[in-house]
Amino acid sequence: MQKPLALVGLAVLGASLSGCATPTDRSASFTRTTISGREIRVQTAHEVNPDCSLLRIPVVQIMTKPNNGTLRIVQEASYPQFPKINPRWKCNSEKISGVSVYYKPNPGFAGSDDAVLRLSYSDGVVATNTIHVDVK
Repeated sequence: MQKPLALVGLAVLGASLSGCATPTDRSASFTRTTISGREIRVQTAHEVNPDCSLLRIPVVQIMTKPNNGTLRIVQEASYPQFPKINPRWKCNSEKISGVSVYYKPNPGFAGSDDAVLRLSYSDGVVATNTIHVDVK
């Protein structure tokens, strides 16, 4: 069962960057495509130990809201997407508690929309993710 989270722009969010050992700043951009009126998942995030047990759910701040749609942040189990160089790569085959971020375009909207999320992790990593959404 999905549980929406709302805490004045704050929510918990884990991510695949949790494997980093040195506190640092990270930035990434993602492009997703959807059709008008259809909600899509634009980000999943997890923070787990190398044995795939839950470490912690990090914090996310919505830094920039989309102009032509809404974001919904949900705590749920999903499959992580750690890169092969990460020792947690073996966890990709297990559903693990984390957070998903969903985008839904406003009714009738077609075009491009953007949002920016800031994720903070227990190891000091801060990720600023820019999400570009193409709505057809």
